[in-house]
Amino acid sequence: MPRKSKKEKIKSGVNERHIKIYDKLLDNIEYLLEGFSKGIPNVEYEFTEVPKSAISTLDFLVASVVKIQKGHRIALGLDDDLPEEESEPKITFIQGVDFKKI
Repeated sequence: MPRKSKKEKIKSGVNERHIKIYDKLLDNIEYLLEGFSKGIPNVEYEFTEVPKSAISTLDFLVASVVKIQKGHRIALGLDDDLPEEESEPKITFIQGVDFKKI
């Protein structure tokens, strides 16, 4: 079995630490989400308005899960064989724009 280079050992150690952190974050987000969902009334039986703050909190929790999942996938090397996304923004040309007014 070939020995790992120093750079590979460092990368492996960092990835292990990331995986542990992402696991803890996911556990914490899951705990917060369970508590948060208990605080929202059951809208299946009666119509109630969910406050905007509750919606923004839920949006924040979902965005956190997405970031954690992406971090997990990177740390585990699950996306290594996928093509890289283009980093340049796509430009849309709009006809009839008066550049003097921009």
